[in-house]
Amino acid sequence: MKRMTALHEQAMLEIVDENPWLYLSDISDEMYLRFPEVRFGREYLHGALHAAGISLKKMQKVARGRDEVKRAAYWHQINSCALDPSWLLFADETAMDGRTIRRKHGWGAVGQRVSVIEVMHRGKMISVLAFFTTEGFVS
Repeated sequence: MKRMTALHEQAMLEIVDENPWLYLSDISDEMYLRFPEVRFGREYLHGALHAAGISLKKMQKVARGRDEVKRAAYWHQINSCALDPSWLLFADETAMDGRTIRRKHGWGAVGQRVSVIEVMHRGKMISVLAFFTTEGFVS
């Protein structure tokens, strides 16, 4: 097996930066498309990613329409209105749809979050909604 050059390492890092959800075998295939003269195996790539400070972690999914300014204003308003935590009622929804089977882990730099921006398109969904306070669930 040929050793990985700086050019190979740069390509590997670009691949995982652009597509952090890829499996090692997918990264190997993509590397082969870029460098057909050499084939890097999964174990070799795992070691190279680790040596480059890249690890596998759970990805954060960020809605494409997310507005940080509106989000910050919302939290400011909540903090100024709800002086006592018992005044708050929390809602928690759990749901399942066609996106449930998407890959949840991706490659990223050690100590940094991996985020994937995606369209939050809703298909047929099954959901359960629960409400609770600081005292417990609301029946």
